[in-house]
Amino acid sequence: MFTLSKSPIVYVQRTSKSEPFPVTLEGVKLFLRVENNQDDDLILSLIAMATEYAEWHMEKSLMKQTWQISYEGYIPRRIYLSYGPVKEIISATAITSTNQERQEIKYYFSNVGSYVEFQSSPNTKMVNVTYEAGYDTVPEQIKLGIIKHVSKLYKNRESDIGNYLSEIKKAYFPFRNPRVVL
Repeated sequence: MFTLSKSPIVYVQRTSKSEPFPVTLEGVKLFLRVENNQDDDLILSLIAMATEYAEWHMEKSLMKQTWQISYEGYIPRRIYLSYGPVKEIISATAITSTNQERQEIKYYFSNVGSYVEFQSSPNTKMVNVTYEAGYDTVPEQIKLGIIKHVSKLYKNRESDIGNYLSEIKKAYFPFRNPRVVL
């Protein structure tokens, strides 16, 4: 007899965005050798874009921010938390299927594997885990990758920078978590 595996519906959402960037406008301008304020808005936009790209590529939160992961349907006992490093679990709540009531659920948090494991299998409709993630101090190699990305974007505004992305990704490589796809 053939049975289908249970697959949950998973939502990952950033609930608070970090305000400061890992690099400063002044530091980037110094690297670019820009001495006027004429392009400050452009450079700030490029910093924002390069930071978002770095976070996406490494699947990491560079600055402190809040995330929520939700599982609906089949709820596994262990939930891996994306976009670490995870600093703290703010809440773990279950929504019961009968009356939509929210209740706190007991869990164990592993900082090594960035996961929460529930003490018992939740018999609920949905589970929400809200957590804070981000580096206390962003590694210098990541900062340099962001600055180089901004530099390539700024200096080559009229051309495609696709060729430069492989060079920029090298700065982020040591910070990526290896994934095995079966």
